[in-house]
Parts: sequence; structure tokens; C-alpha cells
Amino acid sequence: MGSVARNEDDELEELRKRLRRVPPRRVAVLCMGNPARGDDGFGPAVARALHGRIDAHLFDGGLAPENDLPRVSALRPAVSIIVDAVHFGGQPGTLRLLGADELREDGVSTHSTALPVMARFLEADCGSRVLVLAAQPATTTWGNSLSPEMTRAVSTAVRLLVQLLGRGADAEGGA
Repeated sequence: MGSVARNEDDELEELRKRLRRVPPRRVAVLCMGNPARGDDGFGPAVARALHGRIDAHLFDGGLAPENDLPRVSALRPAVSIIVDAVHFGGQPGTLRLLGADELREDGVSTHSTALPVMARFLEADCGSRVLVLAAQPATTTWGNSLSPEMTRAVSTAVRLLVQLLGRGADAEGGA
């Protein structure tokens, strides 16, 4: 976290530490974003690639992730991972694991205030620890597809999440 350069191994280790002793079935993964706005489609692309590959509860919130909040909350997950494109000042396609306390109301997300509000809701309503697997977008303009940097970020995020939450992962070895 912070501004120190990190790589895939750093993010994997950080996720592993934060998910230690949490069975994948006690984790909710909520992906969000707009595929019609270039790199903002990061979350839905990750959701499509994860489908059927993880034991955690997977939600593709797309344009209206708030519609999935009641279902996520009803599960009472120990950990909720929000997957989204977030402006945090990194190089395009860079992944960062952010805690809910690191989210700003002033535009850190491509969704303005929705991301911090959702994180606070999940923490307050179901006591879930909220993590954001964020990817720095290159462009979020209408009509573009994912940039090459964000396409690589999707692959990296999927690899991380499958390793930690994939079929057969357990609370000690896999997470």
C-alpha cells in the first residue's frame, strides 16, 4: 500500500496476509465498472474470467454494484474484496490492494463516491473487512475497450484471486 513500487508478488503476499485463516466461502468478491468506458471495464472483465474458478462468492456488479449489496450483506462475509479501476496515481495497469480507510471521497475511484460509500456500508452492515483490488486505468473514455496495460492487469488479478480463492484453496495454504 502507499506509493512504494510494488509488483505482483507484493500484492499476492499482501492479499495472502489479509486473507489468512479466512476460508474462501467466507469471502465475497464484488466486481464493478463500465465496459463501455475503456479501462473502467476492469472489474467486469475480472468477474467474467473468475466465473467458476473460485470458491468465494462472486458478484459482477457492473454499472450498478449497489444492487448487489443486499445479497453480499446477507452472506455476512468475513472479507469483501471490491475489484475496480481506481485512480491512485500509479502507472496504467498497476494493481494495488487498498483498505477501505485508504479510499477518498474526492475522486480516487472512477465511480466518484460510490466506492467509499459501498465499503463503509459493507463494514457497518455486515461487519465485513473490506479490501479493494484496484487497477490504475489508462483511459476511461466512452467507446474504448481495455487498454493493453489493463488487459495485463486483468490477467494478473485473476491469477492472484484464483491462487488464493480458487477451487480447493483452504484457509491456511491457499489463503
